[in-house]
Amino acid sequence: MPFLFLCVIFFLGCAEHAAPLTDADETTDTATDDPLIPDEAACDLGLTPPAAPMPPAPVDWGLCPDGWEAAEDAGHHYCLPLVAADCPAGTLPVVGEADCVQLCEEYEPPDGATVVDVAAGDDLQNTIDAAPDGAVIRIAAGSYAPVTLNGRNLTLIGACPGETALDGITIEGGAVTMTGITVRDAVGWGVMVAGEGSLTATRLHIVGNDEDASGGIFLDGAATATLHDSSIENALHVGIRLCTAEVAGCAATLTANRLLVRGVTSDATVDRGKGIEFNDGAQGELTEALVENCTYGGISANGPESGTGVTLTADLLVVRGTRSSPNSGKWGYGIAAIDRTALTLNRTLVDGNRAFGIAAMGIEGTQLGTATLTDVIISDTQAQVADGYPARGLDLDYALTAELERVAVLRSTNVGVMLMGPLSGEPSLTVTGRDITVAGTVEDPFGLIDGHGIVLLNETDVTLDRILIENNRTFGLLVSVYEEGDYTTRLTATDLTVRGTRPQALDESAGIGIGIYRHAEVSFARVLVEHNRTAGVLVYGAEESVCDTMLTAKDLTVRDTAGQAADGEHGIGIALQYGVVATMERVQVEDNRMYGIMAFGKNSCGGPMLALAEALVADTLPRDCLLRPEDCPFAPGVPIAHGLGVYADATVTVERVQFSGNANGLDLSDATVYSVDSCDELCAAFVTNSVAVNAWDLPDGYEVSASLGRVCGTDNDTMYSGDAAPIPDPLSP
Repeated sequence: MPFLFLCVIFFLGCAEHAAPLTDADETTDTATDDPLIPDEAACDLGLTPPAAPMPPAPVDWGLCPDGWEAAEDAGHHYCLPLVAADCPAGTLPVVGEADCVQLCEEYEPPDGATVVDVAAGDDLQNTIDAAPDGAVIRIAAGSYAPVTLNGRNLTLIGACPGETALDGITIEGGAVTMTGITVRDAVGWGVMVAGEGSLTATRLHIVGNDEDASGGIFLDGAATATLHDSSIENALHVGIRLCTAEVAGCAATLTANRLLVRGVTSDATVDRGKGIEFNDGAQGELTEALVENCTYGGISANGPESGTGVTLTADLLVVRGTRSSPNSGKWGYGIAAIDRTALTLNRTLVDGNRAFGIAAMGIEGTQLGTATLTDVIISDTQAQVADGYPARGLDLDYALTAELERVAVLRSTNVGVMLMGPLSGEPSLTVTGRDITVAGTVEDPFGLIDGHGIVLLNETDVTLDRILIENNRTFGLLVSVYEEGDYTTRLTATDLTVRGTRPQALDESAGIGIGIYRHAEVSFARVLVEHNRTAGVLVYGAEESVCDTMLTAKDLTVRDTAGQAADGEHGIGIALQYGVVATMERVQVEDNRMYGIMAFGKNSCGGPMLALAEALVADTLPRDCLLRPEDCPFAPGVPIAHGLGVYADATVTVERVQFSGNANGLDLSDATVYSVDSCDELCAAFVTNSVAVNAWDLPDGYEVSASLGRVCGTDNDTMYSGDAAPIPDPLSP
C-alpha cells in the first residue's frame, strides 16, 4: 500500500487581524494590545469533556445446574461439567457426573407389559423378531451380534448385573426405546436410524476403536433420536451424523440432554473426525452437552443454498480440545455453520480448538444463514498444525445475519473476531452485537495475519454496542478491504473501548488501536482508545480522487499512545491520511507522542478532511526513542510533539478547540485550517505550548487573517513561528 509522506509545520490566525509570524525566540503572549490574546481567564473555552463509554456486561451463565461447576475466565462466568474418564466395562461417563455411572438398569416393567428375558448366548435377533409390539426385552450381560429392528415398537433394557454389549443396532421405522445398552466396536455405524424410525435412549454408550468402524450414530430420512445420559467415545470418522451431505429429502432430528461425544478420530488417509455432523434437512437441540478431543471438527452444520437448511440450537454446550486432522494437519475447529444454517448458541464454551472456534458462513448473493450467540465464550483458539486457513476465534462470513449478546473471544491466534462480507453488492453481512469482549489475540505462528482483535472486511453492515477490545497485537479494531470491489464496509459502534494493543512479535511494529481504511463508513459514539502503540486511531482513505472513507466520532478520547517497541517511533493519537472525510465532536486527545492529531492530504476529492469541534489536544510528548537519541531512525534528537499537524492539501475546520502543553499547538504546511461560522466567541485557544502556531509554505491565496475567527493564547513560550520540522516516516496500512 502507498506510503504517507508527512510534511511537518504549523500556522494560525484570526478573522480580525492576523498576528505576524515571529522569530522562534520571540513571544507575543505579553502583547496586551493584541485583540487575539486576551487574559488567561478568557482562554478557558469551557469545553464539555467526552462522555466515557460504558463497559460491556460480562458473559454470565447464572446458576450452574447440578453436576456443573462454576468457572471464571477474565471476569466472565460460566460452568464446566463434571465427567469421568476411563470408565470400565459396565459403566459409562455421563455429562454432569464426576464418577462413572452404572450402565445397566434395575427395571420394573409397567403393569400389563409383555416382558421377554434374553440370556447370555441367546440369539437376540430371533428374540426381537418374535416379540410382539410393545414388548420389553431385558437383555442379560454379554456380547451380542448386530441386530435390526424393522418397523418395531419395542423397549430394550440392559439388565443388571454387568454390561449388555451389542455389535450394532439398525432401526428401520418404528419406535424403539433403549436403556443401559453398550454398542462396542461396531463395523459400520454403531446405531443407525432410518426411514421414519424413532429412537429414545438413556445411558446408551457407543465405544469405537475398530478400524472398520464408521461412526457412532447415523440418522437418515425422517428419523428422530432422543438421547439422555448417553456417551459416544472413540468413534471413527463421525460421532453422530444427521442426514447425508448433498442428498435431498432428509429431515432427521436429534434431541440430546447430558450428551458426551469424545475422542472421535480418523485414520491417516482422510480428513475426518467430527464430533457431530448436521447435513441438509437436519434439526438438532443439545442441552448439557460436551464434545471434546475430536480430530478435524467438533460440530458442523451444512445447509446448502438449494436445500431446506439446518437448524441447530444448543444451551449449556462445551466444545473443546479439537485437534487437527492426522491426515493433512488441517482444521480442528470447534463449531462450523455453513450456508443455509440457523445456528443458536446459548451458554456455550468453545475452548482450545484449532483453525476457528466458531464459524458461521452465509451465501454470497442471498441472505439465508443466521447465527444467534448469547453468553458465549470462545477461548484459546490456535492455528491448525499445517499452514493454511488463518486462525480465528469467531468467524462470520458473507451474506449472513448474526446477533451477538454477551460474547467473549479470548486469546485467539491471528484474529479474534472476523466479520467478512461479500466482495460486492447486496446483501451484506449484517451483524448486531452487544456486550462484546475481544482480548489477548496473538500472532499466527505462520505469519499470515498477526493478532487483530476485530476485523471488518468488504460488504458489511455491523452495529456494535458496549465493546471492549484489549491487549491484542497488530490492530485492536480493523475496518479494511480484502481486495478491491464494489462494496462498503459499514460500522456503527457505541460505548467502545480499545486499549493495550501491543506490537506483534514478528517485527515489534504496529500495535494500532483502531485502523480504518478504504471503502469504510464508520460512526463512533463514546469511544476510549488508550495505551496502544504507533497510533491510537489511523484512518486511511484513497489516494486518488475519491473520498470513500467516512468517519463520524462523538465523545472520543485518545490517550497515552506509545511509540513502536522496536524503535520508539510514532505514538500518534489520531492520524488521518488521504481521502478521508472525518467529523469529530467532543474530543480529548492527550499524552500521545509526536502528534495528538495529524491530517495529511494530497487528495483531490474536495470537502473538509477533518471537522473538529469541542476538542482538547493536550500534552503531546516526544517520541519514546528520544530517551536514547542514537536509536531514533528518524531525526535523532528532534523532539517533535505537536498537537494538531495539517499537511499536504488537507483541510481542517475548528470550532472551540484548545491546544495545551504541546511543543507546537498547531503545525501547518501546504494545507488550510478554518473556523466555522457557528464558532460562538473563541474558535481556538492556545495555552502553555512551546509554540502556539508554527506555519510555513502556505497555499497560494490562503490568508491567515481570514482563517480562524477569534483566537486566544496564554502562557505560550512563542505565539507564532515559521520554522520547519523534519518529516517522519509514514504510517502505512
